[in-house]
Amino acid sequence: MTVREFDTYRGIYSFSASLTCGFYDQAHFSKTFKERLGISPSEAYNSRMLQD
Repeated sequence: MTVREFDTYRGIYSFSASLTCGFYDQAHFSKTFKERLGISPSEAYNSRMLQD
């Protein structure tokens, strides 16, 4: 998923967006996210909140 595609789903809950993007469930999304980025989705969300 690209940043541009992610921006499209900004208003959708992350679970719904992950299903739309082809993940089987939230655990599948979270595991893939952490494998690729090295941090969990919640860690990414929390760090973004601190930057605002």
